[in-house]
Amino acid sequence: MSRKIELTIKSCQKYPDDGRVEEINSSTEGLIYRKNRLHYLVYNDYSAGLSGVRTTIKIDQACERVLIIRAKPYEYQQTFVNGKKEKGSYQTNYGRIKTAVLTEELKIDLRDKKGSILIDYKLYFNGQYTSRNNLLINWV
Repeated sequence: MSRKIELTIKSCQKYPDDGRVEEINSSTEGLIYRKNRLHYLVYNDYSAGLSGVRTTIKIDQACERVLIIRAKPYEYQQTFVNGKKEKGSYQTNYGRIKTAVLTEELKIDLRDKKGSILIDYKLYFNGQYTSRNNLLINWV
């Protein structure tokens, strides 16, 4: 059984080349449900020009693993595991980019009526270190 939730998403990217920092804050409605001991957040992402792309976050608290999946046209799939470098991919208008993340901190807080995910990670595009990112997702 799913339930409606309000999500707030805060993302911060720090670029090593020029020291530039970009912050994106957004709020949206979504759903949360549990299936086979995993929790799923599903929402339409309107941040950074994504124009309502369906996004699913699969939370495996027991294994301390989070998987973020975005649907077409901006397909994205990335796994986050504390202390590990995980490969992923991102579809752009110019083709598919190989991604990888080195997760330096992953905190999952699941409660009855609310929760949060904090992910601090280094992002790599096509093998090159691109940015240091911090993603905080809260829901009620």
